[in-house]
Amino acid sequence: MAGDWIQIDDDLVEKPEVQAIQDETGDSVETVVGRLVRLWILVDRHAVALPKSRGTVTGLLPRYQIGTVVRLCGGLDQFWQAVVDVGWLTIETDGLGIPGYLDRFGSSAKNRLLNARRQRNYKRRQVGGEEVTHKRDSGDGVALPRGEKRRGKKRKGVDRVCVEEKTRVCANGGGHDNEPIDDPGWARSFDRAARAARKGRLPRPDPGQREFLLKVARMIELGGAPESWLIDAITGLIGKNGEVGNRWGYLFTILRANAPKHGVEDFEGELARVVVPPSVLEHRRRERVGCGN
Repeated sequence: MAGDWIQIDDDLVEKPEVQAIQDETGDSVETVVGRLVRLWILVDRHAVALPKSRGTVTGLLPRYQIGTVVRLCGGLDQFWQAVVDVGWLTIETDGLGIPGYLDRFGSSAKNRLLNARRQRNYKRRQVGGEEVTHKRDSGDGVALPRGEKRRGKKRKGVDRVCVEEKTRVCANGGGHDNEPIDDPGWARSFDRAARAARKGRLPRPDPGQREFLLKVARMIELGGAPESWLIDAITGLIGKNGEVGNRWGYLFTILRANAPKHGVEDFEGELARVVVPPSVLEHRRRERVGCGN
């Protein structure tokens, strides 16, 4: 992906291991940290995971030797021996071992970190009552639904995400008919839920089912869960076409089962904390939640 990254602790320079390496080699802390970062970039790119039978050494730079690291990351043998001595590197018969590799490197470790950060931010925003907007190259920092392009200059007043000329009352409509949702964040949440309902071919919902899907969409809007959580569930539902009688029940089951994997540890608790405004819950338009094609 563009802009690959690695995890660096913000207190790295203060860690006893870094101080020990500095004391052993006489190098400045900037030099020590710089070489370590270059090593960890190599690890992120080239290391492979090891079976649990290898103990705490869960990653390996295959066929690497101390001389290889000296050549690629700088320093002398003495420096990298000091890294070995503090336990951040091991010399194996088949390469250089990386203790704790699975906790810090690879896609699963990064996903855990991002999910934990997303949950912290989500809870912080809930406490602070902040509204979240995600920049998606819209030019003014206000997110647009996927596939919708901004027309002309930024409109004055509230950014009405619903496109009025495309709105209409469903067969059993009512509610707020053709009036767009004034809150841009809830409008985006509504659009996300509506897209999911259409793609998953969900039948017309009862009020509880509608509220459930809007809450899931709102959690994603506020950063409490990744969008892949809902996308994966809808994809799984599509794959069961013709095999599932209760599609809403099946969707709920998939989302609840996959919640921990996507960083949502307290699925039902998080849902309970989301309150859907009546104006959003009663909103009707062609792309509304659960509206038939």
